[in-house]
Amino acid sequence: MGHSEVRLPYSQPWYKPQLDEVLEEADKYKRQASLLRKTLEQVAKERDAAVATGKLSNQTIMQMSDAAVEREKLKDKALEEVGQMRAQTEQGKHEREKLHEEVDRLRARVQTLQCEVDDLKTAMTGYVEDRIRAERAAADSLAAVARAQGEARAARAETIAITEERDKAREQCQKAEGMVKATQKASAAEATRAAEEQRARLEALAIEVKPSTKQLVSEKAAEISALDEAELLARSSRFRDPEALWSLLEPYNFAGQFDTPIALLSANWLKTSRPARLPLRQQLPPEAFIPARTLRPICGAIDKGLSKGMIRPLPIICVLLPRSALGDGTIEHPDPSGEYLTRIVNTLEQRWPEFTKPRGGKPAASTGVTDVGVFIDWACLHMASMEVAPSSNSGGASGASKAAALPRKRSEHEQRVFDMAQKELHALFAHELTTIWIFPEGKQALGRPEIKFREAWPSYLYLLASLIKPSNLNELLQWPLLLDLSGGSEAATAVCRRAPCEPLTFHPGHEHGACLGAAGLVATQYPEALCAMMAGVEELDFRRCNWGDEEVAWLGAILPLCGRLQRLHLSGNHIGNAGACALATAVSARSSLALRSTLPKRPLRAARLAPNCLILIRKPCV
Repeated sequence: MGHSEVRLPYSQPWYKPQLDEVLEEADKYKRQASLLRKTLEQVAKERDAAVATGKLSNQTIMQMSDAAVEREKLKDKALEEVGQMRAQTEQGKHEREKLHEEVDRLRARVQTLQCEVDDLKTAMTGYVEDRIRAERAAADSLAAVARAQGEARAARAETIAITEERDKAREQCQKAEGMVKATQKASAAEATRAAEEQRARLEALAIEVKPSTKQLVSEKAAEISALDEAELLARSSRFRDPEALWSLLEPYNFAGQFDTPIALLSANWLKTSRPARLPLRQQLPPEAFIPARTLRPICGAIDKGLSKGMIRPLPIICVLLPRSALGDGTIEHPDPSGEYLTRIVNTLEQRWPEFTKPRGGKPAASTGVTDVGVFIDWACLHMASMEVAPSSNSGGASGASKAAALPRKRSEHEQRVFDMAQKELHALFAHELTTIWIFPEGKQALGRPEIKFREAWPSYLYLLASLIKPSNLNELLQWPLLLDLSGGSEAATAVCRRAPCEPLTFHPGHEHGACLGAAGLVATQYPEALCAMMAGVEELDFRRCNWGDEEVAWLGAILPLCGRLQRLHLSGNHIGNAGACALATAVSARSSLALRSTLPKRPLRAARLAPNCLILIRKPCV
């Protein structure tokens, strides 16, 4: 085929205007391309600037990473120091916790800064503010680390000072403990030496029982052992049976004239009238006395108000004054100033609730104690006295008369009544259910407290009164039966009983043989009363009497007189080998029981005891 020329449409003349428009548009596009090229060049420049800025940012980030490494090193160092401080003081521990919290906050802040740097790579916004903030946080962390180090150093110094003071105090305590141990060692050695000396004295102690006493006790013991139980009870009934006392208080027929050998004062009358000085019985009004017919129902009311098993004391109080009006020819008033009488009345008022408070049973149950009989020898027996009568003195120039003291003797009837009362009076004091208030004449100043009297009658009545009465420590007792009023009514204390005396104690050459009036009725009555009381007694209670071996040995001297003894209470006393052995050899050989010593490392021999007899010896009350 041959070549043919192609003609375009716009090559035609009528397409020229269209071509011109296309060319104009091409020029326009060229201009726009040139502008775009320039824009691209400008963008490339800006890109290069951004890359340079990015490189600078990378350098800055690298610097910040180095600073962070340094901070990490500082943090590790601070952690090591804080770890060392933890073992030294609790305060350092607290500061280390603060440091950990600060480091954690710093670490969180660093992470935040890293996120912000990443954002800065793309946006580059807020770079300066973030950088300033990061530098400020770093500075704060460095300051916190420095502050923590300073506080740690201060805490370490304070801990060292406290340790030094503690060591000094420990040395002082050790010195003080050494001194205390030395003192205790010396005291223990002294106490051991004193105990050894006391033990030696006790073991070497031996009481002297005269042959006459041994013979009398042997005869009486043989006589008592031959009696059956009914006869033993009958012999001691006057000291244990309340009916035996009522017979002493009932009126008797003395040659056609009725009179009461022993009259009791009314406690209500004493509290109401409060006499300043006790008159003679013959001078008192009838209402001052309380008869037996009134006391009997009062005693019965006590029984109704008490529960089963309780000890029922009698509403009778016997007062033992240091000076007795019972001796032969005694006519002086035992209480001329009224001091003892005032104490008696005050004690009655203070202790009255003990007699009248409810006892066991229903809440409404009462003892019914409306009055109590009070025995004071001067006002309750027919006594002789001194009467003041005028007598003229012719040798005087003025012829004035002087008052002369003349004795007032008893009438024949009064003498018969007094003689009967004097023979039976000891039963009133020795009875196990009467209450005894004692005014000692004196007390032993050193050693064991012991009541003392110079006259025979007070000593005699005191010995009998402190023998078989229940101990004030007995929980079954309604009120204390033995009281010492020497310290006043407010300081009334229980009587510390002394050891029983041997039967011939009021005979010449014996313990009380030198007392005033010992050669009369007292020396005859005491052996009989002692044997009768011990024959039927079932229980002897001498708890916490502060006795030693000597007292227990004297008790052992009269124990063969006991025919029905079942219980012997000796707890709370200082009884050693010597006393226990004396006690063991004093009782019958019909049965045996081992006694334990209150002294350490001193075994005792077996004690031979009466049938069914229980001896209670416990650790002494120190």
